[in-house]
This record gives sequence, structure tokens and C-alpha cells, in this order.
Amino acid sequence: SRTFLTKICSCIYNCDPDVIPKKQMIIESNCTGDICGTIARHDWSLFKREDSGLSWVQISDLSERILTDLDNPNIVLAGKLLGNEYSLEMNTTYKIKASITIEGGIVIEDDFTFRTVKPLSVPKKRCSVKPKEGSVLKTNFSVDCSGWQDANNNLTYNFR
Repeated sequence: SRTFLTKICSCIYNCDPDVIPKKQMIIESNCTGDICGTIARHDWSLFKREDSGLSWVQISDLSERILTDLDNPNIVLAGKLLGNEYSLEMNTTYKIKASITIEGGIVIEDDFTFRTVKPLSVPKKRCSVKPKEGSVLKTNFSVDCSGWQDANNNLTYNFR
């Protein structure tokens, strides 16, 4: 009496409502039941939805975008890569697929679809700083940045 899995992959970090490309994303494979002891191999693949929205294209360099091996039970998308590149593009729909091979060569697959955040539009006003010049630890500066909006309320900021 083997228990077959219905949901084997799920996101555990940087998941909802939209994925932030510059952060790592962690997806795990879950296993319950006596079938878990018979797992021979894990394999992951990533697909990007075409602009037309009708088909999926497999990401061929997934191994270069992750911090784990492709046969690991969990997968970690790196987030920031070299320069200004990220493991995922902004405003894009992806599908990640987990394939688990159990003894006897039976393959169980599961996937889930997710979307990455849209880039913020820069407000016309931008930011203003008063006064324009001053001395460190002596001058009180006032920074006004208004008009920035994020539908998911995920805005973070810093001043230097």
C-alpha cells in the first residue's frame, strides 16, 4: 500500500503575492507516506511563459541560476547574479517543475506557476533634499520622496 503524492513542490521563501527577482527564492519538495523511502532522484526545471502567453520555453541555464544542485530535494534560485542581472526577470510568469524518480523508474511530477513583480515607475517629482549641502552630524537634512507606489506594499528604501 504505497501512498502517492499529489503536491510535491511548494515555495517556502520569496513566494507571494509576487516574487522579487533580486531576492533568493526557495522551493522545497515535500514527501509524505511510505513512498518517500523509495526516492532515487530529484530533478528540477524552469519554464518562462512566452510573450504571447500561449506557450512555455524551458530555461536552459537553470544550473547557473541556482545555489543548489539540480538533483537536490530543494532548490534555491540565486536572486542577484553578476552585475545587474538576476536569476528571474521582472514582470514575467514562470513555471517550476519538480520531477521525482522512485524505485522502478516511476516519475512523479508537480509544478507551480508564479509571477515576478513589475518594475516601479519613477514618479515625475522624484526626491528632493533640503538643504542641498551641509555637515555630517551637524546639519539636519529633510528628504521628501513622494509618489512612489507598489501594489504589494513591498517597498524598501535607504538614504545615503
